[in-house]
Amino acid sequence: MSKKVLITTALESTWFGDSSVVFLGEWCKLYHRKREWEKLNFEVIPYHWRDRSKLRIDHDYLKEFYERILIALVQKLNIWHGLEEEEKFWRILIGPWLLTYVSAIWDRWENLRIAFQKEDSYHTAVSLNSLNFAEPSNYSEFMQFIGSDLWNFRKYQEILLFQYKEKINPLSIVELFVFQEQSYRELKKVGLKQKLVNLVDKIGSLFDSKTKKVLFFHSYFNRKNFYLLNFFLNQLPRSYASEFEFEIGAHEKSLFRLESIPFDPKNSFEVFVLNDILKEIPQSYLESFSDLYYAVRKIKYQPKFIFTANAHFWHEPFKLWMAQTSKENTKLVISSHGGSIPPKMSMFNHEEDISDCMVTWFKAANLKQRQLPPNKIIEKRISRRGRYCTMIGMELLRYSYRAEAAPMSSLVIDHFDTTVTFCNSLSDTVSKDLQIWPYPNQGWDTKSRYTDIFGREKISLSKSYQHIYSDSRFIVCTYPQTTFSEAMASGRPTILLLMDFFEIDPVADELLEILKLNKIIFTDPILAANHVSSVWDDLDSWWESDSVKIAREKFNEVALGGLSNNWLFRWSKFFNQLIIESKS
Repeated sequence: MSKKVLITTALESTWFGDSSVVFLGEWCKLYHRKREWEKLNFEVIPYHWRDRSKLRIDHDYLKEFYERILIALVQKLNIWHGLEEEEKFWRILIGPWLLTYVSAIWDRWENLRIAFQKEDSYHTAVSLNSLNFAEPSNYSEFMQFIGSDLWNFRKYQEILLFQYKEKINPLSIVELFVFQEQSYRELKKVGLKQKLVNLVDKIGSLFDSKTKKVLFFHSYFNRKNFYLLNFFLNQLPRSYASEFEFEIGAHEKSLFRLESIPFDPKNSFEVFVLNDILKEIPQSYLESFSDLYYAVRKIKYQPKFIFTANAHFWHEPFKLWMAQTSKENTKLVISSHGGSIPPKMSMFNHEEDISDCMVTWFKAANLKQRQLPPNKIIEKRISRRGRYCTMIGMELLRYSYRAEAAPMSSLVIDHFDTTVTFCNSLSDTVSKDLQIWPYPNQGWDTKSRYTDIFGREKISLSKSYQHIYSDSRFIVCTYPQTTFSEAMASGRPTILLLMDFFEIDPVADELLEILKLNKIIFTDPILAANHVSSVWDDLDSWWESDSVKIAREKFNEVALGGLSNNWLFRWSKFFNQLIIESKS
């Protein structure tokens, strides 16, 4: 073969290694299969969102495209289901899937475009067998699909045949060998303890008010604080498992999937999406929608407010009920489900678009936002001082699923390499007590990578973030999300290694500058390591110094809603104030 072979995924049955090969991205190279791909004469296409100016341009384009295609889908879904629902109804229901879908397809599209800029043509594997998938049942299963090699091989093949058919020499394959992957449906197991909790909750439904003040669902409060808050609101605390935790049976494929939507594409990417989107839309919005719609209508609750921290993204029955109930003057309050320093680009502002009020950990940036102490971090300060300098790692899925300010896909390896530089730059004294807590495996297997470099003894045995904070004398966070907030709230000496892939919203500029000046945030891994090494023998001289204490208090005020013991009063006052405002 004179042409190079283009490899799009980690499916080794699609690899042809008798000439030079081009991996479309780092996701093709599974770490535990290193012995196989190291045998090849390969190169890797640079990831297109390494160019962060391109990411910003792409983000803005995709947000605008998302809005246009949403309008078209609203019109089509209303006709198909015989409804006249407004845009907000469908935005609540299909928005999370749609914003993920358009970002994921654009990512695959751009990866191939960059590859064909490098070489005019390629050999590449094409399956002779049908690659038709069962449609995802819901948003969560769609997320599982787009993280799988098989789905991505199929999608890359479809784009290749659509856009580059004249530039590929197909290498036929008959069977695709796939490592065993667990079905989303198989993961939904309920333990005995949860069954008992659900039983008590079902009994509680007999006494619960159908017009209660606030209906909490997946609120992120721990059980004790959840009960306390409901007590202060003078209402029965419930999880609503008996109302919302149900499944809808399978249906035959809808003829709707063979139709087209009323949309005027502006480029070839949009033409591809127009041909593809109805193949990927989850059954919850098509085949199963009618059953789901009428099942949800039987839920008779009409609270003044609905409060959730994350169910508005993935829980289909709850989303549909929320969409229906919001038409009857029930207000939707969405809380941050994590975070620390707000990103510049995230989810196309979906949460603010669907909510009536946003509870944020960070200082409110507009009139819709209300800042309150984090419901996830309340009462987590630690008094016992640990031993280790613990670095907390990070992973995201191998395949990109969103255009946002984070090291998506192949950039996880860049993030990993930066953390290795940090660890290697520590003094011998600190290195003796270094522990690394790898993020749960998302496909990059960073735990094995760290183990191979630093040894098994350097891998933290802590079973949770809370144990990490207890076991540590010093905490090094490597991404500006919940772990950094929790570490700062714990009182442990903490720094954040803030890499270029985490673009920060300008509302945080002042706080960032203060934290950098006081050596709590670093953008250079070597300078960060030098700082840890210099203060290790006397942490209090830095952490308890006047200027650093002021910076920590500023973080608490700006990023943690002034976390303190009066959290219950502030949260109950917030809801009572909302109720008063709703009556005026």
